Amino acid sequence: MCSSTEMGAPGASHLGTGDHGPKTDRSRPRSVPVNALLVRRSGTGSCFSPRLRRPLPMAKSKRKRVPKTVLKLPDLEQSKSAVLNSLTSSSSKRSYDHAIREFIDWYCSEPRLAFNRTVVTRYRIALEQHPYAPSTINLRLAAIRRLAYEASDCGLLSPDLAAGIRRVKGVRRLGVRVGNWLTAEEGKKLLGAETAYSLRSRRNRALLSLLIGCGLRRAEVTTVTARGSSASGRPLGHR
Repeated sequence: MCSSTEMGAPGASHLGTGDHGPKTDRSRPRSVPVNALLVRRSGTGSCFSPRLRRPLPMAKSKRKRVPKTVLKLPDLEQSKSAVLNSLTSSSSKRSYDHAIREFIDWYCSEPRLAFNRTVVTRYRIALEQHPYAPSTINLRLAAIRRLAYEASDCGLLSPDLAAGIRRVKGVRRLGVRVGNWLTAEEGKKLLGAETAYSLRSRRNRALLSLLIGCGLRRAEVTTVTARGSSASGRPLGHR
């Protein structure tokens, strides 16, 4: 009779003589991480290699400042402060401050479409309707041009609009300047009038020399220091 081993009874092991352990079940799929991307390798059958996902770049939270076309009162005040801080002469600060305040009052009196060349031209026409001298109108236009330049430099106004405002022409001066303008000979006669050697005469001669030779204003002459410069920091020189 044949033994149960020879008859192939159930439960018997059919391992070869060269096998040293149980065989691996190849039909069972391998475990792959959930957050991995499976990429098939070329020439390796059904093997897959995991590749981790790269994190997306973070978006920049800081947005670029877009220039405006319509300036509100805080923007105009900021630009006005920048203009006044760039000036050194106290008289120029007073003139520009007054000119810019007058323009802001006119600009904010009614809603404007934009701070551009057309609006500044309308303001020049409004100034011409008043009995202002051409030099006064040109001074106010110069202050407005400086205001537009500083607003563009601060990023509040578009550079194209600022360039258009700077192209606004001033008022043409007609006729001859009114006033007594000294010639060179008259200036020499005025300086020669102080011929005394007293301390007062020497002071007057020095003051007249500064007024005529350097073209200073009366307020600037009173602030001249011993180093040869005015209180505004401008060096003295012949004009």
